[in-house]
Amino acid sequence: MRVRKDNSEESLKASLRLQARRMLSEPITMLETHGGYGHLWRAVFPDVERGVVFELDSRKAQALAVQRPSWSVYEADSKKALAAGAAKHLSFNMIDIDPYGDPWAVIESVFTLDRPLASEIAITVNDGLHRKLKVQGAWSVKVLAPMVAHFGNHGLDTRYLEACRWNMDRIVEAVGYKVREWTAYHCGMSMTMTHYAAHLTRQ
Repeated sequence: MRVRKDNSEESLKASLRLQARRMLSEPITMLETHGGYGHLWRAVFPDVERGVVFELDSRKAQALAVQRPSWSVYEADSKKALAAGAAKHLSFNMIDIDPYGDPWAVIESVFTLDRPLASEIAITVNDGLHRKLKVQGAWSVKVLAPMVAHFGNHGLDTRYLEACRWNMDRIVEAVGYKVREWTAYHCGMSMTMTHYAAHLTRQ
């Protein structure tokens, strides 16, 4: 069965990213972990000349390389590549994470003590885990173990926005950042997608 695409969700993605880039006082150096064909980049970041983008699909990666000749384009799984130390040649202040499902493993791989990051960062996330929480429960998602330990398994789907903020605080505070601004909401068909953005500064 073909799933109808929710165009309102794409509009919300662009709006959230515009909001996030307005948080920054410095020129943008960007990390985009799931580039696709670059539709969001064209809508929000076409003037950003310094960055790194990951894309696993070879045709999409080739299109991104043509689209952004001054960027570093990796044809790779961003979660694995970042965890292995890729993209340490730039200090990012704008991070966009837009996977099909779990974003947390990617977020964890970005915010490590040995990765150079700017003193001020805006991060935007498209999170697909809420669908799984509503159907299967948090216990079935390994990456959510810290949230389950803190909030409990029962009803985490109804507290997921609160849990996302808690988990973001936990991850970034471990490497010296503080969340100064936060936006989060559910969207998409049946409210199964979650978008959030944060403005981070060093403590």
